[in-house]
This record gives sequence, structure tokens and C-alpha cells, in this order.
Amino acid sequence: MIPNKYTTGIVGIEALPNAREALATAVRKVLAQVKMQIPEGTGYRKIVEATYERRLDIIEKFSQPHDLTLFLYAA
Repeated sequence: MIPNKYTTGIVGIEALPNAREALATAVRKVLAQVKMQIPEGTGYRKIVEATYERRLDIIEKFSQPHDLTLFLYAA
């Protein structure tokens, strides 16, 4: 097993120890806001929902942060 990341590789931005959970929470918030603020049936809402639902599926598919990172870099 590979340990958690300790750096983002970007100066001034620290790695979060719970990055996967933080990302999932942010994606869920976006989905909730879209459902409340954008009328159902609009093209923009459909695209945003599809994009963020796909992102959430990917996040939930990989329980290990390293596996998620490898998948994202390969995509």
C-alpha cells in the first residue's frame, strides 16, 4: 500500500489528509445547489448533473486515494 500524499507538487498548496472525502463533499454540494437553483429540464442543468454524477461515481468507486489518483492520471 502506498502512503497518503504529503504534497500537491504546487507551491503553497498543502495536501489534504482527507482529500477524497473533501472532494466527494464538494461534488455533492454542487449537485444539491444545481437541483435547487437551476430549472429542471434545462440543458445546462443536465450537463452539470451528468458531469458531477460521473465524478461522484468515480470518487466512490475507488476507496484508496492512490487508486483514484492513478485512475485520474490515466484518464
